[in-house]
Amino acid sequence: MIFKQSKNGDCDIIFTKKEIDILNKRKKITLSAHNFRDFSNNLIKVIAEFHENLPEEEKERVTMSGNVKTND
Repeated sequence: MIFKQSKNGDCDIIFTKKEIDILNKRKKITLSAHNFRDFSNNLIKVIAEFHENLPEEEKERVTMSGNVKTND
């Protein structure tokens, strides 16, 4: 999967055809401990870079719930 952030702070998560096929077939992605460690390390790096590029008003906003609202 590719995380592509726009200049306004929005982010697209783009899945490969293989990832889409796996999701359609299994309805989940399973990672080994080793792969999960690599994924989490990369995710933390991406999150830090995204935070740097967010508009200032978004950097100050606090999320109080575990739910993430998405647009269709």
